[in-house]
Amino acid sequence: MKFISEKDSRYSNSVYIQITAVVTAFTLLVVLSSSLMGNIVKNNMRDSIEAAFYDTTQNINTDLLELETLLLYISETVRLMILKGFDFDTVKNYITEITEYSMFADERFKVYATGIYAVFDVFGTTPKGGRFFDGTGWQPPDDFIPKDRPWYTAAVEANGKIGITEPYVSVAWGQFTMTFSRRIFDNDGNSLGIVSLDILLDRVRNYAVNTYFTNGGYGLLLNKNVEMLAHPDSDLWGKPLGEIQNFYSIADELKNGIQVSERKIRNYKNEKSVISFRQLPNGWHIGIVIQEEIYFRNLTIMRLTLIFTGIALAAVFITIILRLNAVKKELKAAKEENGLTNREQEIFTMLLNGVSPKEMGYKLKISSHTVAFHRSNLYRKLGVGSITEFFAKYVSESKIGPP
Repeated sequence: MKFISEKDSRYSNSVYIQITAVVTAFTLLVVLSSSLMGNIVKNNMRDSIEAAFYDTTQNINTDLLELETLLLYISETVRLMILKGFDFDTVKNYITEITEYSMFADERFKVYATGIYAVFDVFGTTPKGGRFFDGTGWQPPDDFIPKDRPWYTAAVEANGKIGITEPYVSVAWGQFTMTFSRRIFDNDGNSLGIVSLDILLDRVRNYAVNTYFTNGGYGLLLNKNVEMLAHPDSDLWGKPLGEIQNFYSIADELKNGIQVSERKIRNYKNEKSVISFRQLPNGWHIGIVIQEEIYFRNLTIMRLTLIFTGIALAAVFITIILRLNAVKKELKAAKEENGLTNREQEIFTMLLNGVSPKEMGYKLKISSHTVAFHRSNLYRKLGVGSITEFFAKYVSESKIGPP
């Protein structure tokens, strides 16, 4: 009995080793696959975010460049008209016509450009500065001083090139506005005046806020001073980012030129979110905010799928191992319990595998008479009278091995 117990112990250890090997192999497979697929999913998400940033940046830059080019053309035309001796009324009529007919024939300009206006040094000065005219017909209030306006300062600093203001509240429109302005000179470098074009920020805001690559996300836009230009919550417009809850450290990093990517925060609805920023060529910052649950959903689904698949496959393999070992144990037990000799055990196995008597003799290197002798003894010990009864007892009775 001690001998049998030791054999049983060796058998159990062998099975445990096989099961451990299967579990270890599938665990490693799941971990490595999860890591590899996780990197692929993360890279795809990052590519999607970069694509969203790129599309929005291109839309904003295209609109701004288009208006900048338009103002350059109009201001140069006004300059040439003045140099050719056209008077104030003629130049004024041109500005009105370009505002009413040419410029606003394009539906896109109607959405976010207000019109051309100018202040002229060449046509005389007033106590408030040069002579002002707005192509939309807007009349400035009595306390309106062109030199105090952001567009005037931007044009002076640009010195003949296109100056661009930071967003400010327009006196004429009462809305956040950004202005392209250009100071024009005669051939001797004397100032002729400043020509300007206002842009309402609504279109740019829409571009920014609608920057996302999945539902539940939104965009935001900051100016050079890291102040909020665009956000789904209009109450935050104009506020410094550093004064908005959950954004203190991010504001400092953006001011110091540090790129912020995949930072976990809580959004304005107090939802767990992930935020990333990119800087535009003009110094502004555009951000994308995505709910954390949505951002990591694909990654979580992928990992859970791999884990459950690994568990299922491991269970299948373990079941096969247990069944095969059980069959081996049953066959071995059947041989031992019936007192079979080593030769009879060999013939027992060959019979189960469908080996013919002639092939048995060849493999065992014995004569056909010897094979018949051992087979007859085998049948007697097993209690069967023929090969048919043998298969009926050990194969046909819904069993893989003998009882």
